[in-house]
Amino acid sequence: MTSAPPENESVTPTVQVQPSVAEVLAILGNANGMARYLAIRQNEARLPGQISVDDLLALIDGTSRRSDAIEMLFPRLPAEIPVADVMRILDTTSGMERYGLIRLLSQRLRGALSVDQLLALTSNTSRRSDAISLLFPRLPNPLTIAEVLRILGSTSGLERYGLIRFCAERLPSEISVNQLLTLINNTSRRNDTIQLLFPHLPNPLPVAEVLQILGPTSGMERYGLIQLLSQRLPGEISVDQLLTLINNASRRNDAIELLARRLAGELSYQEMEQLLGTTSGMERYSLIRILSSRAPAHLSREELSALTQGSSRPEEAEKMLRQP
Repeated sequence: MTSAPPENESVTPTVQVQPSVAEVLAILGNANGMARYLAIRQNEARLPGQISVDDLLALIDGTSRRSDAIEMLFPRLPAEIPVADVMRILDTTSGMERYGLIRLLSQRLRGALSVDQLLALTSNTSRRSDAISLLFPRLPNPLTIAEVLRILGSTSGLERYGLIRFCAERLPSEISVNQLLTLINNTSRRNDTIQLLFPHLPNPLPVAEVLQILGPTSGMERYGLIQLLSQRLPGEISVDQLLTLINNASRRNDAIELLARRLAGELSYQEMEQLLGTTSGMERYSLIRILSSRAPAHLSREELSALTQGSSRPEEAEKMLRQP
């Protein structure tokens, strides 16, 4: 019965190697660790100008500083290396060691990559997004939403945003609002991400879907999204829909001005009241100016007084609302 080799002894794989490589392997013998690494450096000049991946793996088997040894021998590898051979070189590496090897080997990687291959190559690497960016040009175009979601994985924050930036150019020409919301889930810079994906959204978007995208946003974030999404609203919206869209937005008057052109026909007195709300001073006066072209044709003295009450420059506001 053959006894197993000692734990610290290198076992050269039984693979076909070139005769000149076999000579170097004979010199290396059973050396491992730093002794093998130094012996590879010392005898590198004895190697042929081109070595195969099998040759490389036989030479570095059991060495310390494995990535440094690969980098040393890298110029001798074939100009194009199949994905399966790159995976063999990466082996069980992880973290920064794997990322460094991906950076190196991506220069010689042969042909296109599937998403499955990309994920296998970048598994357990540090700087995953950077590794993906190196390999991204080799992916199919377009990618399916399911494939993009697999690439995004469980990422969040700026990492997810960065990956969406890469993937945006390979998305299908049209994506649904539900797909958009799944893609941007847990991302940083949510508005910027929506803007990246905006060209892929259907046109027009129903108000209900615009509200889904707005979500619980408020302040300038909500106003910025209203500016963007107003381009895709249907031809006409109601006053109730407008008020729901701008709820909790900053720059309320500006938001109303953006959306007022989509209001259907002449406003009623009650709708004017709804839009003016509790505004006062210059804000109320400016809003009356925005809405005056849609004011009812005939307003009573009492209605005019109620609409302009609290406005700065009430007399001018009343003149704007009074129809000839």
